[in-house]
Amino acid sequence: MVFGTIMDNFGPRWAFGIFLIGSASVMFTILMVKSAVALILAGALIGFFSNGMFGGYGAVISRLYPTEIRSTANSIIMNVGRAIGGFSSVVIGLLMDHYSLAVTMGCLSALYILSFLVMQALPGMRKLAH
Repeated sequence: MVFGTIMDNFGPRWAFGIFLIGSASVMFTILMVKSAVALILAGALIGFFSNGMFGGYGAVISRLYPTEIRSTANSIIMNVGRAIGGFSSVVIGLLMDHYSLAVTMGCLSALYILSFLVMQALPGMRKLAH
């Protein structure tokens, strides 16, 4: 709901920008956890930013492609993303085997920052300004 409200009021570039930078920032809250309650709160905060933007993907993808290929583009992009994302547990496990939690969270944070930079560079996103 929060993401949708921001997207409706300020446009997708702002909404995704806020949530991608928010996701990159809150990855490090897990390092400060000292209790079970703090872990639940940190997990909720991470989930809010990381999963909050998911609902906007379909709306943005639908506006980036012509009507004739919209459904196909949306399906391919979403499912390729899911397939690649399926390996995230393996990658996180490998990082944790060889590095610290801080390095692992830094890598995840870097991916959000990379996503932010790619999103800002997409020419089609400029057309979607509110």
